[in-house]
Amino acid sequence: TYLSVAPVLSTLWFGA
Repeated sequence: TYLSVAPVLSTLWFGA
């Protein structure tokens, strides 16, 4: 679900 992928995508964007 979106709530499951949102934190993951945020990590890829801001953690990269």
